[in-house]
Amino acid sequence: MKKIIAIGLAALVLGAAGLSGCGKPAPSAAVGDDGKTKHVIKLPTYGVNLTGMDVLAIADAKGYLDEYGVTVLQTGQLTPPNYVPAVLAGTNDGAQLMTSDGLAAIDNGADLVEVAVSQIAVEGNPHMIYVVLKDSPIKTGADLSGKKVGVSSKLGCTAGFPLEFAAQGGVKDPNAEVEIVVTPEVTLVDALRKGEVDVVGLHSGHEAIDVLYPDVRELFSDYTIFGERGGDIAWFFPRKFVRDNPEAIRGFVGAIAKANNFIMDYPQEAKELYFSICPDVNKEIFHTPAYARDAIVEPSHTQLWIDVLSKGDSIQPLKNKLTVEQVLDNSYNPFYTG
Repeated sequence: MKKIIAIGLAALVLGAAGLSGCGKPAPSAAVGDDGKTKHVIKLPTYGVNLTGMDVLAIADAKGYLDEYGVTVLQTGQLTPPNYVPAVLAGTNDGAQLMTSDGLAAIDNGADLVEVAVSQIAVEGNPHMIYVVLKDSPIKTGADLSGKKVGVSSKLGCTAGFPLEFAAQGGVKDPNAEVEIVVTPEVTLVDALRKGEVDVVGLHSGHEAIDVLYPDVRELFSDYTIFGERGGDIAWFFPRKFVRDNPEAIRGFVGAIAKANNFIMDYPQEAKELYFSICPDVNKEIFHTPAYARDAIVEPSHTQLWIDVLSKGDSIQPLKNKLTVEQVLDNSYNPFYTG
């Protein structure tokens, strides 16, 4: 890997078109219907994505949170740039972030720890897909030299992937030779069609792209760049919160792990359950990501991002020396055997 990746705090993009009001009202007490006290964890409202699966909504609907004695206090809908600030302000207790974004937050002073992984990238089911018009002459990374790439954020999980694709294709200085253009995600394909950019990066599954954008073709995905190591979306919590609330974290991670496994083992049943949670979902373009078995954080995946972001030629290199041991902790995962 010769060049890579802009890091920000907005990696987990649901997209404005994918948000609505399907979440349940926030619980007001730490006592469950069975009269038992629950561990309360404050998180953004879930079950609001109209175009893709929400693992936390499944964990709730399947009763896994209740099984582990956890109640999630839903604090309202948030846009991705506000995930980490809300945690730092104490409004929320944790956040889902790309591993790369969690590292960026830690590097900038946030004392967070990675305790579980939800969404991952696998072959045929990546986190991000970069497309060109069907008649575009762009076919390889080398072809990106002198071209404009439209992304939703220059400091998110979006901007660095095309630079790495270019580098792997032989472009000697992608930072200088490839222009990154920031455009709201909902208008990216329009910008492509108008010729304002040559490539765009979408946080969409193949289902949505095939239906909504029949005039484009896939150029590459994040899986093309990093394989299964680069697309993890993880749960990060402040280290103090984890230390002070070990049973709450253990229960939360256990519930996420069971929800991950349920979605992967019974994808159709999981979709039908989610449709019942969020009846306004757009079934035609609905996407079910791949999820990490048992929600275990793979050290090699975290190490990849540490290595990439420690390079001096990355767009936003880490200022501090980080280690896997500082960043992740699987010890709260009831399915982790070491």
